[in-house]
Amino acid sequence: MRNVVLTSAAIWVSVQIAVFGAAGCSERSLYNQGGDLASSLDGKSNQDLAGHLWLSINPIASMSPGYAVVWGRSSDEVYVAGIGQNILVTLNRGVDWMERPAPFGTVGGLWGPPTSMELFASGPCGRCLGHSTDAGRTWLLARATITSRGSLFGVSAAEVYSTGSSGMSVWRGPQSDWVDLQTNQWPDVSPSKGIWASEKGTVVVVGGQGRIARRASGQTAWRAEFTGDSNYLFGVAGLDDSTGVDLFAVGDGGHIYLSKNGSASWKILASGVTVPLSGVWAASRDEIFVVGYEGTILHSVDRGDSWKREDSGTTNNLFDVWASSPNDVYVVGEKGTILRRRPPPP
Repeated sequence: MRNVVLTSAAIWVSVQIAVFGAAGCSERSLYNQGGDLASSLDGKSNQDLAGHLWLSINPIASMSPGYAVVWGRSSDEVYVAGIGQNILVTLNRGVDWMERPAPFGTVGGLWGPPTSMELFASGPCGRCLGHSTDAGRTWLLARATITSRGSLFGVSAAEVYSTGSSGMSVWRGPQSDWVDLQTNQWPDVSPSKGIWASEKGTVVVVGGQGRIARRASGQTAWRAEFTGDSNYLFGVAGLDDSTGVDLFAVGDGGHIYLSKNGSASWKILASGVTVPLSGVWAASRDEIFVVGYEGTILHSVDRGDSWKREDSGTTNNLFDVWASSPNDVYVVGEKGTILRRRPPPP
């Protein structure tokens, strides 16, 4: 049995999925999770949810080592990948899941442009980079110089960045392949881990010793920034719209950092936790989600001014978060953990 929790007017549903097969298998359906939430809650109806803080569901047995990354093209199309397994895909809001071949044994980064079937992947296997033109059904592999691939994110299909232990590479289309950025072209954030980019062209990379590198929209030069302490940074995300660029970074010691309106200054926010925080996503201008070790999920509804811990129903370490909206959030972590935040029934 696994638990789900009703907290802050939302339901976190543990979606444990069995994965049978090795990397390189053809696409196939894994399990019908059920469009009606009540059908997976031990026969309880939706009306039963309102009076219960904790509810149990029947898990789908999984001995997966863990999922490292979750990313979605839309609320309907979400991808999950991790250690020593294939990529899981849902095309109907988590109702059904299918398995597609991973380009290498461990996938640590996934991203694709919102209006095409292209998909990019990175992994820690030396210089692993993958490119798919059919949403992950088949892959072409590339090997750049920079090793130990970390995260991956893009501005467009012709401008995709991948971080590594000794630098960063950029893809500028199939004719150019991956090109390593020289260390004199951008500030050193090694070992770089988290990366985020906006469609307007803002790119931000975070890494060791509180180091951050940013390239602002419309600019070519990279700017070195610093959080003000020496904590390792694991994740970064933000919003780039008409009101400005707000960025959130997370890392060791339960620290959350905020840069407002494109400022090079970063403010340390009080998170209320001390465990390492590994992932962050801005679900809207006001609502931000952060995940970390020991099942930690933090939620802010006021642009990071305050944070509330939501009980995930697990003590597993959580590694990544992605959302299409505040009511549709996915979190992944160790031991095959996939959590989904859904609004409560009316």
